[in-house]
Amino acid sequence: MRSAAWRPLITLAKLGSFTTRCARRGGQDVFAATFTVNPMTATSTVSMSTNGGRAARRVLQPGQRWVSALAATRVQTWHIAQGTEAQTVTATVRIRPSRCPYGVPTTDVRYGTSHFNSP
Repeated sequence: MRSAAWRPLITLAKLGSFTTRCARRGGQDVFAATFTVNPMTATSTVSMSTNGGRAARRVLQPGQRWVSALAATRVQTWHIAQGTEAQTVTATVRIRPSRCPYGVPTTDVRYGTSHFNSP
């Protein structure tokens, strides 16, 4: 299996950053992504689904990361929510891998403040 190194993809201010990698396995492209929570922020609730399947959910502390499995992937969808006393910030990131050895994946991002927490 020929594999590319982890490469930066995008950084979401206040939330964290994504890296990706791809490889050829058995004549097929396989893909993985990782999301790392910004170490200077709050706890994040993250869910991720691959190819439209059932989403897995994790709670990540600042500095922690989630690495997806290296697998045949058409699309990965990540949902990130981070609540603080002042507000809840959310993002949805959809990543479509490109061909290996390495091309930049197509990435769609929806990012913003979903609601203000006030007394």
